Amino acid sequence: MKKHLIYIIFLTFSLLMLGFIFSSLNKVKSDIYTLISLDSNESAILESMQSKNAKNIMFLSSDFKLLQELSSSEIFNEFKLTYDIDQKFLTALNNASLATINRKIFNQILYEPEQFFAYNASNLFNPFNYRIIPNDFLNFSSYSTLLMPSSLSLDLKTQSLKTTYNNQIYYFAYGVLGDNFSSSKLLEFYRTAKENAKQNGDELLIIGSEIFAGFAKDEGNKESIIMGSLSLVMIGILLILAFGSYSIFKLIIVIIFSFLCGLSGGFLIFDEITLFSIVISISLIGLILDFAMHFLGYVQGRAIKKDDIRRFLKIFLIGLFITILGYALFILAPIVFLKQIAVISIFSLVGAFIATYFLLPYILENSKFKSYKIFDLALDGFIKFNFYILQFKRILIFFMAIFVFGVIIFFIYILPSMDFKDDIRNYSSLNDELLAQSKKFLQISQNPFQNSFIALNFSPNDDKIAKEIKLLSELNIANYQGASKILLSQNEQIKLKLALKNYAKNEQILKAYNKLGIDLNLVKNSLENISQFSLISFDEFNSQFDKNNPIEPFIYDGDTNLIFISSDVGFSDEFDLILQKYNASYFNLTQSISNNFTIAKEYAIYLKLLAYVCAFGIFLLFFSFARACVMVGIILFGTFVSVAIMLLVGVSFNIFTIFGFILASTIGVDYVLFASNLNLALRERYFGIILASLTSIISFGMLGFSNTYAVFSFGVSMALCMFLLAYFALLYATYNSKIK
Repeated sequence: MKKHLIYIIFLTFSLLMLGFIFSSLNKVKSDIYTLISLDSNESAILESMQSKNAKNIMFLSSDFKLLQELSSSEIFNEFKLTYDIDQKFLTALNNASLATINRKIFNQILYEPEQFFAYNASNLFNPFNYRIIPNDFLNFSSYSTLLMPSSLSLDLKTQSLKTTYNNQIYYFAYGVLGDNFSSSKLLEFYRTAKENAKQNGDELLIIGSEIFAGFAKDEGNKESIIMGSLSLVMIGILLILAFGSYSIFKLIIVIIFSFLCGLSGGFLIFDEITLFSIVISISLIGLILDFAMHFLGYVQGRAIKKDDIRRFLKIFLIGLFITILGYALFILAPIVFLKQIAVISIFSLVGAFIATYFLLPYILENSKFKSYKIFDLALDGFIKFNFYILQFKRILIFFMAIFVFGVIIFFIYILPSMDFKDDIRNYSSLNDELLAQSKKFLQISQNPFQNSFIALNFSPNDDKIAKEIKLLSELNIANYQGASKILLSQNEQIKLKLALKNYAKNEQILKAYNKLGIDLNLVKNSLENISQFSLISFDEFNSQFDKNNPIEPFIYDGDTNLIFISSDVGFSDEFDLILQKYNASYFNLTQSISNNFTIAKEYAIYLKLLAYVCAFGIFLLFFSFARACVMVGIILFGTFVSVAIMLLVGVSFNIFTIFGFILASTIGVDYVLFASNLNLALRERYFGIILASLTSIISFGMLGFSNTYAVFSFGVSMALCMFLLAYFALLYATYNSKIK
């Protein structure tokens, strides 16, 4: 009766947690902005940028017809190749032809007027020079940024944007992916489009964050299937060899219940949870099974009784309390994903303890596990090997002392000089073809990627363009994309109008027209007409467009504009002061994430050191001072040896290796505790620690074969540190055992 009641209670809670998790899945966020800690204004601007550009796919092709064919793809909600030159556009162009004159032409008119008018005169009768405003005698509208935004110009024949690079014409287009697009269909579209261009001898460049993400996901799925399958097979073989029965796979019930507890606790406490936090927390599968493995090592070779678990209550609670305390300290960190990892991990560990202590004995009641002979031989041989190693304990202590001395030297002299900063660009494995393609796209379009920009805030009476120009001038930034590349300030418009009015009276400046037989009166009248154009403010210009607004990409809201700059721009020492003067802020997505990762890494290390101190204090409550020192020393020594090995082989000291060491050292607490459990025979302790460690080492060791550096770093650091901690714990158990 009690057994069935236990089953009903666990099943009921599991179903309730499962339902709660499914209803909370909308809280899971995979975008990078939930991973880092920014103030509300920074977060809002970066999220706005992400929402605007995440689903944009941009194209450059030497074949206009190819882009026309691509525009019919069903994966796009919108595909922009051609621009309607309707009456509304022509009216806007006519009204704003002076206010939107290209800055290069603007400077030439003001400072090299004779050269400009000579150029203008020579092109008046050029058959390839289109005149789309009939009464625009001097064809000033052809210099408008509406027809030539940035390095692209509007090709009136195809009504599309084009540019020339290395004597090759490239046509520009962009598509907006549908809300329910699949990455597999996007990659299929990409590969088909590239193949068609190759067969026709044309060049096609395609870039977009979702394409990078699609290739990364495709590669990640392949790695996951291969590494996951191999690790499952290896763990399955290990468990069968160790327990000799398929009943051992009932442990999956403990794992599932623990993860349900962890996810439910996370969703209950947080409004949003990052996917990164969930992945890191789920990697605790080895720690979740530690309780079960230690218990099963004791009952090996005989029928399991439900009361056998009771003698483990004390050691389980000590391990649970120390581990929870270690994770609880991470709640004090200012980084949101550290808090999330702590909460999910704590709830998972509590679930693992509850399921192991109250449910597992009933599930495995009367089961009898007997190892295969090959496993027994290997285990007995390993125990004998460690007894042999301990014969040289003086030599071991000597080398340990040397290593400790080396650690002290490292912390005093080497660590302070190390570059401790993280750079997220080193963590991902980007497709080489996409990187080369993006680089060429950038060279041709001459537009900086939109991950580095300045947000400029305005007061009600500001001339927005004038303020932007002054800011960029003081910052000494010439290579940028912003509204001032499209529109002149009102003061600049006034200056240009006065100059054109004066030039209309100066026949010497206009002599180039006379030489070509052009009536100067027509030229003068045209200049007079242009100089009479009304001034156009930023807001007036913006209101003229309901679509194809050239300044829309630079508007965050009515009070803030964005200026995109190169990430490689060097800044002066007064950079921050100048930004403060103009009520502006600088944003660099890569830098922001890297800085947050660096801060997270530093906090994680400090909090982990504090956790060691707390663990030592708890050990003192149950063990002697000497034994507590040895137990904490084993964990510290194993961790430091792991760090030293990783640094020696050239693995960077990044946030993912740090998390690997932290999680592994947390698991190491259980190994040391189980090694200290003198109520169990030495072989029983060996069995539990080896099985608990190997299941985790295999899982994380497989990650070391990943092409993604972040995954590789995390997996290798976890596997190496767990291996060393488990081995040192076994040596400690061997040293304390009595040879019978």
